[in-house]
Amino acid sequence: SECKFSERLTPMGVALESSLRLSAEDSLEKHCPENAIFYLERLLACSPSNADYQYALGSAYHANGDTHKAFSVLKNSAPPKNRYLFSVCAFKLGKLQDAENALNVGGFGSESSSLEAHSWLLLGQICRSASRTDSAIEHFRRALRLQPTLWVAYQNLCELGVDVPAAHCFPEDLMQATLNPLLAAARTTSPWLASVVPIFSGSMNTPGPSTNQPAMASTPMTASSSSHSSAPDHGTPWLGVGRIANQATPVHPAS
Repeated sequence: SECKFSERLTPMGVALESSLRLSAEDSLEKHCPENAIFYLERLLACSPSNADYQYALGSAYHANGDTHKAFSVLKNSAPPKNRYLFSVCAFKLGKLQDAENALNVGGFGSESSSLEAHSWLLLGQICRSASRTDSAIEHFRRALRLQPTLWVAYQNLCELGVDVPAAHCFPEDLMQATLNPLLAAARTTSPWLASVVPIFSGSMNTPGPSTNQPAMASTPMTASSSSHSSAPDHGTPWLGVGRIANQATPVHPAS
C-alpha cells in the first residue's frame, strides 16, 4: 500500500523514502535486522497505519529476536500475512488464544496458496499445544492436503500416533503439481536450478542415466499405528521418500 505521508513530500522526500525502504529490505536480506529496524521504525512513525511498514518492522523485530515488539507492532494489523506473522509471534510467546484468534478472523487467500497451508499448520501446532489433539490432527491433515511439501505437518501427525503412510501424504502427482509453479519461476533466476529442474519434472519411474546400482525397494515408510484412519492412496512416494527413509543407515553417537 502507498505511504500516505509521501503524498505531502517533495520529489526529494519521496526519493528519500524509497531509499530508506530499499535499505531496510537489503538489510533484512543480508541478515542485519538491527539496521532495518532503525529505518523501519522511522518510516512507520511517519505513517503509522501503513500495513507494509508494519509487516516489515514486525519481520525485522522477529528476525532480531524481539518477539514482544513484533507482537505489539502487528497486533491490530489486518492483512493476512500480517495476521499470520502476529500469530507466529503470539504462539512463541505462549499467547495461544491470541494466536488462534488471528488465524480465525478471515481467510488467507485461495486454498492453493502457501500462506493458507502454513496457516492450517500453525493452527494445528496451536491446538496441539492446547492439548486439543483431535483438532490438531484435522488441521495437520488439511495443511498436507493443501501443500504436500509441508513435512512438519506429517511429522506432527506421526508424533501424535497417527498411522499415515508416506505414500498417502506425498503422492507424486500432487507433489509435482505443488512444485512445478515454484520451479518454473525459480528457473528464470537460478542457472543452477535451470540445469537441475528437468531431473525432477519427469515421471519418477522414468529411468535415468545408465547405472549399475540396484533399484531400491518400494516399501513406503509408515508412522506408528493409531485408531485414526489414513487418507486414500494417491500413488507412490514422491522421489522415493519412503524408500529412502527405510534404507537410511542409522547414525549412532560417538562413544
